Amino acid sequence: MQKLTSYILKDLFVSFLIITVSLLCLVWLIQSMRFIEQILNEGIPVSIFFELSALVIPTILSLILPFTYFVSILYVYNRLSSESELVVMHASGVSYANAAKPALYFSIILMLFSYLLTLYIVPASYRNFKNLQDLIRNEYSSALLQEGVFNNVAKGITIYVESRLSASQLRGILAHDQRDPTKAPSTFLAETGTVNQTEKGPRLMMTRGSRQQLSKSGNLALLEFDHYTLDIMAIDKVSNYRWLEPRERFLHELFSPNMEEYDNIKNLQVFRAEGHQRITQPIYVLTFGVIALTLLLTGNFSRLGQTRKIILAVLAILLIQATSLTIKNYAAKYSWAEFLIYLNAIIPLLIFAYYLIGEHRLKKTQRKKI
Repeated sequence: MQKLTSYILKDLFVSFLIITVSLLCLVWLIQSMRFIEQILNEGIPVSIFFELSALVIPTILSLILPFTYFVSILYVYNRLSSESELVVMHASGVSYANAAKPALYFSIILMLFSYLLTLYIVPASYRNFKNLQDLIRNEYSSALLQEGVFNNVAKGITIYVESRLSASQLRGILAHDQRDPTKAPSTFLAETGTVNQTEKGPRLMMTRGSRQQLSKSGNLALLEFDHYTLDIMAIDKVSNYRWLEPRERFLHELFSPNMEEYDNIKNLQVFRAEGHQRITQPIYVLTFGVIALTLLLTGNFSRLGQTRKIILAVLAILLIQATSLTIKNYAAKYSWAEFLIYLNAIIPLLIFAYYLIGEHRLKKTQRKKI
């Protein structure tokens, strides 16, 4: 039995490693594409690109882990079935439940690793990612101005750039500034301009343009200029304050946030939903694994393959995942939906585990009668 466990564990580990690394690289490459343009055309150092790209890896890994392990189990046990190895094991006295034990052991190890990811590594890496984005926004402000779109560079200020003449030289500028509620909003039009980093923050230096300001009385004030400097730093950046998003927070920060901050009070239920989801997310590694094992190892064996069982397993986890997303959205608004987050992860696990164990006991009883 020990040799059998080692044999299946080895197959599972190799398959899981190949599938996980392949999917991780694919998703990482897609995520990194949005940084490549800034590296090639807009002057951000390559080292920052690699740092940004590396910081998203833990988040991607935590999301794909249950699915890649699910696929690994389907691949390994379907191969064992198609090559009649499961039949030989069963004929030699190894029950299907015992054949599932190596996968269950591996599931528990991956679940514990997933807890390390979701409870510590992911929030820490995502917080560093947002801090680095904030640094880029201040020190490489021109890199954040994309051509042909309205760029919200800070709260209350939007900038449109028609095209770039170089990495720092801009052409066809439209800027709308409504940061100060005590003043009328201002709209700037300029032929060219540059974004420069100063000791007091980023500045948009515009040439040959105009400023339009509509007063509360409805009068339009028009100012034409040859050179104009616009501060494009958010007002709340003066105090270096940055509100932490739910994904950046550790578990204790989600369930016990600083109640002196208005944004925390406003998002209290969102925090709780994120916290409960983070606690249950690693359980899906075990749940998806048990679903795959139960559907592949129970029921009648067919030499023609187990395509129908595989399809049912895939549909089952897709349904559970869709339900999970729906419940989390409800839990972010209503506290009564919080317990559903746990039920969605645990109930399918218990049902399929009971069926897997029940099948084993039924066949064991039948053998005794014979």
